[in-house]
Amino acid sequence: MDNLLGNSIKFHVSVGRSCQTFYDQKIGMRRCNYEQFLDDLHKCGAGDCRFGIFDIEYACDCVGGIHSPGYHDRLLLVHWCPEGADDTKKMLYAAGLKALHQILGERQVIIKATDLAEPTLARAIEECRALDCVPLSTQVPLVVQPHSAEAT
Repeated sequence: MDNLLGNSIKFHVSVGRSCQTFYDQKIGMRRCNYEQFLDDLHKCGAGDCRFGIFDIEYACDCVGGIHSPGYHDRLLLVHWCPEGADDTKKMLYAAGLKALHQILGERQVIIKATDLAEPTLARAIEECRALDCVPLSTQVPLVVQPHSAEAT
């Protein structure tokens, strides 16, 4: 009987109207720096997941990519899902990530983070710059997985 339903649970998640309105109208603290953004993102605690969107500006001196050298900006979507979060929440937020990606469009960087050391400003800028040096015709959204500890 247990095998009739299969071993996986699938969630269909859509983006609510209020979330779409917040994004379309760029509601939020525009004067917020990256550290303030991360502090706010982590306020949910060690047992809850969250999404955060940050309009990141960075310098890029790459030649041959989609941009000329200078200052550029991208949307940074941080998928905060700490190790201590409930498995059901982790699955719901993973499904929600796909829905958010469709709303935000192609010019974004997604960082999946499970601890405070992962979504650093240096890492976010590095990932943004990596996309700028890729020809537009081959560009796909970048999803950055959490760093894993490797055995030495």
